[in-house]
Amino acid sequence: MKCFRVCKAIKIKVSSGFLFRSVSKHGNITSKALEPSAAQARLDSYVEQLKGSLSSGRFILHGFRSGTAISMALADISLDQIMDHVGWKSSKTVLHYIKLNPLLHRSDL
Repeated sequence: MKCFRVCKAIKIKVSSGFLFRSVSKHGNITSKALEPSAAQARLDSYVEQLKGSLSSGRFILHGFRSGTAISMALADISLDQIMDHVGWKSSKTVLHYIKLNPLLHRSDL
């Protein structure tokens, strides 16, 4: 996939299986997979640092995941590639999140 070519080009090693790694309290990269709760906590800390620059409200990882699927669908990426990239096992899940018709034909814009 394209993201692996980009990682290779900018010399980010992903051969161990994880693009995003957990970091210990001492700042050392660990071999554990990144837990969703840890990723959400990191996102929350970034948002806290940017207070005033962002609108109020909470950003959640789930929103980024579905937003990625929608963006990929709009870029004519196949369902199989979207499933592989986002980590979904079923095309029904992808289709649930990429309801493009309401998005593209909103009457309130």
